[in-house]
Amino acid sequence: MIGSRSWTLGRAVGTVMLLLMAPLPVHGQRWTLDETMRAQIDETFSFIGRDAPGCAVGVVQDGQLAYAKGYGLANLDWGIPITASTVFDIGSVSKQFTAAALALLDIEGVLSLDDLVQEWIPELPAYEKPVTIRHLLNHTSGVRDYLTLMRLANIDYANVFDEFDGVEMITRQQALNFDPGSEYLYSNSGYLLLANIVRRATGQSLREFLEERVFDPLGMAHTSIWDLNTEIVPERAMGYSGGDGDWRINHAWNFQMGGDGQVITSVEDLVRWDANFYDPTVGRQPFLDRMHTRGILNSGDTIRYALGLNVGEYKGVRRVQHGGSWAGFRAQLARYPDQHTTVVVLCNRSDANLGGRANLIADIVLADELEEPVAEAGGAEAEAGRSSDAEQTVEPPSLPMEGYAGRYRSSEIDVVYDIRAEDGGLSRHLDGESAPLTHVSGDVFAIGGIRLTFHTDGDSADSFAVDAGRVTGIVFERESM
Repeated sequence: MIGSRSWTLGRAVGTVMLLLMAPLPVHGQRWTLDETMRAQIDETFSFIGRDAPGCAVGVVQDGQLAYAKGYGLANLDWGIPITASTVFDIGSVSKQFTAAALALLDIEGVLSLDDLVQEWIPELPAYEKPVTIRHLLNHTSGVRDYLTLMRLANIDYANVFDEFDGVEMITRQQALNFDPGSEYLYSNSGYLLLANIVRRATGQSLREFLEERVFDPLGMAHTSIWDLNTEIVPERAMGYSGGDGDWRINHAWNFQMGGDGQVITSVEDLVRWDANFYDPTVGRQPFLDRMHTRGILNSGDTIRYALGLNVGEYKGVRRVQHGGSWAGFRAQLARYPDQHTTVVVLCNRSDANLGGRANLIADIVLADELEEPVAEAGGAEAEAGRSSDAEQTVEPPSLPMEGYAGRYRSSEIDVVYDIRAEDGGLSRHLDGESAPLTHVSGDVFAIGGIRLTFHTDGDSADSFAVDAGRVTGIVFERESM
């Protein structure tokens, strides 16, 4: 199957007039960014070798590509160079497109951003406090992150996994991380649920909806959602991890869904998306108003996260941005609306620090507009003092190691942890693999960034609760012997 809609004759005819009016292809284009700035940007990416994975960079000014260049290779097997038309997985930069779908449906009255999520996904448990679509969009829902749940369940990201698998896992969760609206905590689950809401509200997958309502109208001919692992995508970059000549493919072929990620696109197509934020042919002004409305917590505090976008400042100027990190891909899209300037960096190597490099490009291009940040008094010393004050006495375990040992089950992620007393400590056995637990303090142990807090009853533990950052409160109960 070749690109379910992207490469059909009908679509080409439907977008030809838009393409005629769109920014010129970069090949042979005269750059409006001056030569000194171009050289400085090239130096910023000089760490990329000619035979290594790399990045595509674009600087957009007043709706046109002021400069674009590819560094490194899109495919190491074939030695194919990266260009501004190379297609990358943009990770969580995708979230703004999911948010765009919900904004359009809200404008049209198909749904409301303040609808309860259970109105559209009735199998989601009726939690003590209501969860709304807006909570999902702002990452204030408390819904547990499904990628973290997968890690807890030892589910390999290489497994075939789609939207329906994700929704089933999320709707098994009987509790939230916190009361909706009380906190901000980034959760991929929220955006996966949003994709499912689009499907239920429109009868279309998120991919179908965005192709019809956003990508095609804007002439984004090489943009889609990766939801079919056998699909052929022209000019696609391969994702890589590693470095120093020891690269390996890291592409996550089998994640087949939209919502929290999986948008594939190019620098050239993102120029067209960026233009819609100045002259919104898709959604008009109501669309822009919704997309830039920042979340408000129950306390009345306003957070920076709006609808799939972080709205804030950088060195004294307004900035709207989002980054992405998935498999061997990294992406950054940062818009400076008052300067009509946008920085796009898309990479197919997992070691790229894109937030820092995108900032360096802004420093170069907007040097006359930016202010130097003022250092806070006593910064390093105060931080060191806080670190020292935070040191705590480590309490010994309340039980001998054998008291914690046992088989513990979680119905919410459908997995059993076999905790064993071995070599004077504890280890977790899962799917034939053994890993040691590190004692933190008292009845708290840790493994790979996951904290297990045991509840003890007499001379043994009967359960433990998990804290894994984006997932808290999952309880594993000891199985009967």
